[in-house]
Amino acid sequence: MDCKQIQESIGSFDKNQLSIKDEEKFVDHMLGCKECQEELEIFYIVEYGLAEDDVNLDYGLDEYKKLIESYNFRGLVNKKLNDSKLSILKYKSTQHYIRIAIITSVICIFAGFALYIYILI
Repeated sequence: MDCKQIQESIGSFDKNQLSIKDEEKFVDHMLGCKECQEELEIFYIVEYGLAEDDVNLDYGLDEYKKLIESYNFRGLVNKKLNDSKLSILKYKSTQHYIRIAIITSVICIFAGFALYIYILI
């Protein structure tokens, strides 16, 4: 993904609407691109910092709320990107263990079937 595509994805990232694959590309690019990080910070300033006081915003985690209420949008960018990276790593790790469990189950089924056939012969 290039900077233009990344910047067009900021709203979707903020609303957690990216696929895992797209979110990973987004976060990897963001962590290495200061210009795009600045664009994300500007997005948060406009989205949350300039919001009307009577608007009920769903900030998500209390940690995000504290950063928004203190107008620490650089901290919010860092926190959201790091949390997203950690979430992606956990997802990949879980998927890895699920694959191992499925493969092990299939092997056990085949081994049981082979033993059943062997007993019948």
